[in-house]
Amino acid sequence: MTELDRTDFIRLLNQLGESDDARVIAAAREIDQRLKAASTTWETLLTSAPARPAPANDGSRPTSAADGEDDTVLIDRLLANYSLSDDTRDMLAGFKDDIAHGEFTPSDRAYLRSLRDRLDKLRA
Repeated sequence: MTELDRTDFIRLLNQLGESDDARVIAAAREIDQRLKAASTTWETLLTSAPARPAPANDGSRPTSAADGEDDTVLIDRLLANYSLSDDTRDMLAGFKDDIAHGEFTPSDRAYLRSLRDRLDKLRA
């Protein structure tokens, strides 16, 4: 299995927007060949997050057996304690609806946790 070189892979992806169709097709074919050589798929490439250590809990966030706060509690905390744009507030309300309807996905959860972490860093 060949490992993908991220910088070179991004360079190839950027070529997909060029006006020269021959270069676009060549870049697309090269990307396809590299994915196959790495024995990976677009789905795996786009959904896999790089392994990184979880941030240490300094006691400011509740923890549970899962990944910290319950999603609904976290959304309520973000809405109550942060100055958020209307779009972000609407998105969080949409997440609450998704949770209520069983449509909240792992990628939604990852985004929510990432948003929390970014907002917490801004406060620090």
